[in-house]
Amino acid sequence: MIRLRLCFSNSAHNQVVQTIFDQCLKLFTRLGVSSPSCTDGLVAPRTPILTPINLDFYWNALSEAEFNLIQNALIQNILPLSKNHSLAAASLLKSHERLSQIKLAAFDMDSTLINEEVIDELGALLGIKNKIAYITEQAMTGELTFDAALRERVLLLAGLHQDQVLSLTTRLTPTHGAQELIQFLLHEKCYTLALSGGFNLLLTPLQKIFQLHEARGNTLELDQNQKLTGKILGEPFGPTEKKKQLLKVANEKNILAHQIMAVGDGANDIEMLSAANLKVAFCAKPKLNLHANTWIIDRNLTWIINATS
Repeated sequence: MIRLRLCFSNSAHNQVVQTIFDQCLKLFTRLGVSSPSCTDGLVAPRTPILTPINLDFYWNALSEAEFNLIQNALIQNILPLSKNHSLAAASLLKSHERLSQIKLAAFDMDSTLINEEVIDELGALLGIKNKIAYITEQAMTGELTFDAALRERVLLLAGLHQDQVLSLTTRLTPTHGAQELIQFLLHEKCYTLALSGGFNLLLTPLQKIFQLHEARGNTLELDQNQKLTGKILGEPFGPTEKKKQLLKVANEKNILAHQIMAVGDGANDIEMLSAANLKVAFCAKPKLNLHANTWIIDRNLTWIINATS
């Protein structure tokens, strides 16, 4: 069984949902895919955290070509409707791809669990936020390799004192719904961790704030005066390392591939998502959307619960 679910926020009117429903049916016909069985357009939510309207389409079976057609149409034709029609989230899942299966949840930190890009905010302390943010954007969209972008930006941070870095902790803001989602997962006995291209110096306090089981990232090199040297210790904690560490934790906890969820927002999360069963693109760059099976458009992480239940 394959399910396409579209989640609409409370502000969506029933007529709008019905219009999208009709447009989807026309789209499926135009694509030449099998006709789905459908709900009537109004589905009761399965989480007490949100009270949205869900629109579900079901197929008993689809060929790989049909599945890919629907996925591409969803990304190119349906997700863009979010701007005008209160579409908050979507998922295209096979029957074994459900949140109830998940025992290990891995999150990117910057722009996912928190609203900020930490390295950009560190740049602000030196008056070079825009310069660093430009490089960050290139890395997020895949224009620059993560490793090259990381080394270039960290070099620009040379001279910052450790205390200045730590001072950011109180200025970073949790993404709406992040703490509620993590508490939900913890209640379900799910192991949670952050796998970040950011820095352990800040990941450690953020791990405690979010009550994650653990967090892993890059280690900044400090000189004898506790100032950043402009280098990191060891190899960059980038896309390949994120996937490697996710699989390592899964192996340590005896968790199988179909029990893993990964959530990220940029091109550097593609490999991490490839190792997961639930692949969540959160307010993501277009390149990551192509590798996901769940898309959160509204900046509220609790939509994951409704979209994947």
